[in-house]
Amino acid sequence: MIDEDILFSEYNKIIPRYIDLGRSLQQAFQTLLYSANLDVHLIDSRPKSFESFIDKIKRKGYKDPFQETEDICGVRIVCFYQSDMEKISQLIHSEFDVKEYSNKAVSSELDKFGYRSDHFILTIKKDWLKAPNYRGLDGLKAEVQVRTILMHAWANLSHELAFKKEDLPDEYMRILYRLSALFEMADDQFDHLRNGLKGNKLTPQRYLNKSSAWGLKGKEAIQRLISRPVQPRILANEFMVGLDQGKYNISDLTDLIYNLSRVKTDDVCELIEYLNISIIKAEFSKTNLSVYANLLAVVKHSKCGINYVDGLTPDFEIIFSRVCNGTGSDLRNIMEALFMNDKMQLWRELTDENLQEIINVSTLNQLNNLLTDALKSKNKTSKQLGSDIATKLVNLDLSELMKKSNLSEVSMFNNAALTLKPQLEKEIFEQIFPYLEDIIESEPDETKIISKISLILRDFQKLRGFSEISHFAYRLLQKITQLDLLPYIQSSKEGLVHLIYWAIMIDKNISRKWFYKIDKHIWIDKILDSSEDEAFWIIWNIWQVEQTLACSFINEDSIRDKMATTPYGVCVLIFCGISIENTCIIPSQSTYNINESDLTKFILQLKVLCLPSNQDMAINVRSKIDLVKINEKIQKSLILHPTKELFMKILDDFEKITNYGQ
Repeated sequence: MIDEDILFSEYNKIIPRYIDLGRSLQQAFQTLLYSANLDVHLIDSRPKSFESFIDKIKRKGYKDPFQETEDICGVRIVCFYQSDMEKISQLIHSEFDVKEYSNKAVSSELDKFGYRSDHFILTIKKDWLKAPNYRGLDGLKAEVQVRTILMHAWANLSHELAFKKEDLPDEYMRILYRLSALFEMADDQFDHLRNGLKGNKLTPQRYLNKSSAWGLKGKEAIQRLISRPVQPRILANEFMVGLDQGKYNISDLTDLIYNLSRVKTDDVCELIEYLNISIIKAEFSKTNLSVYANLLAVVKHSKCGINYVDGLTPDFEIIFSRVCNGTGSDLRNIMEALFMNDKMQLWRELTDENLQEIINVSTLNQLNNLLTDALKSKNKTSKQLGSDIATKLVNLDLSELMKKSNLSEVSMFNNAALTLKPQLEKEIFEQIFPYLEDIIESEPDETKIISKISLILRDFQKLRGFSEISHFAYRLLQKITQLDLLPYIQSSKEGLVHLIYWAIMIDKNISRKWFYKIDKHIWIDKILDSSEDEAFWIIWNIWQVEQTLACSFINEDSIRDKMATTPYGVCVLIFCGISIENTCIIPSQSTYNINESDLTKFILQLKVLCLPSNQDMAINVRSKIDLVKINEKIQKSLILHPTKELFMKILDDFEKITNYGQ
């Protein structure tokens, strides 16, 4: 007997992981198909609904539903041609662990027509699971369906009609078979038509259907070739002549190869073989690095592949000299060019001395671009490359780079490097710490200084969470609180609340001394200038470590009036000993999945309900919430949080007053 309530509870626990799996697979297929130069109509994913899940369990008689149901996560890929299905199938088998594979077309009877589709049951490969967006997906299965756009239409139409073949009279079955045969024939004919068009000798105008990249000279020069078919050998010769005459450039060649690879893949390799490679490589010295990198990328993703990229890649010494002599010193572009080769041979040739020379002609912002590109990439190899680069960089001498960098650039570098490789915290700290004062003074926008300082503290401390204080965050806080931050606090537009929060998390004693270093009237002016929500958090965070100071703010009539305008401000007044009678505050009922910030506000509302004047309201609220779950939320969310004991006492007081009322 199936207990649907228990199953529903278990289903709700696991379904978020399957939703993440579907989204991750959808993104992965978008990247893989794009890299393989395969255009598709649709890639989508969906989690199996609970109703469908229950129906399948009952129909199949599953004993272990969550292990035996293999399509809780479903992904569908709809392509244009049948011949692309085979390419996509090969890609899936090479990139994923395929547990089961079935082809509906192969399994259909010879005299029957209808739905044709490839079905895969697969899991993520183990080496993918190290990437942040694949963590927690180990062992989860997904069903991937691949079909053509015509079969997709057939499936949707037959689903809309909602027929069962065994219930159809013969005359309708005959109509059904005729229709399905037409769909299958149309699929075959579209493939035949595409292959037939590929067999034609196309003119350069058709090769260059995306001719915008060619520019005016390229268009004019190519006009004389439009009227006649062109073999790859002739086209290569014409391009080399035009290159010599200054009519064409590397960007034109990139566009030519790209468009040719989409309509006549076999001709691309022949075209490249007839090009004068030594002359093409000589153009590297006159070409923007990113433009040449695009050429290598297009060749790599064509049928020719990596072998032809090796032939077109300039010698390492030439690439390196371009960076170090000040020409094209954008580090991101040079690394893009190096990374186009899957073997990364050129990257391995970058010694520490080479990289140090590159750093000497670069800016920290250029390093940031390189690291953030790797950080944003969905490609696991790119992330690993970014991690390797970060490791090399922080072990070199960045002192001159740090001296001429501002706080925004250093904050971005700190975040990207720590995210790519958290184990580098000591090395990164040692690069930043000696120059922190100069870095702060170099920031052109004073209003951002407090915000950026709080981000640097956060990035070091978040590696440890609440359970352990980061030694490096502690030392940074010590130094920061010794600096004169008063002008920056006065001019800051954001970040003060976060700076106070992270300072308290790192060390209460340092924070307490720092709070008193700033004149009380400066604090009051800042609180009055802040929004009601920010004002609440400033006072509440200070109250956690120095109640006397927080209460002295509240004794100011202007701040008291500001706090009295919001429920959370009223809570602060109560904590500071201000008696508030008949306060109408009703806490949110959605307390079980809220974040730490909202949990804090919710518990403070319960404190207000503990007032004798609010007892009736407290009893009413008690009937709508689950104190056990709220207790669990506090225990889980605020493991070593400074307010945990206080919150537990509030919860205990609330339970007592509501029990007394009952």
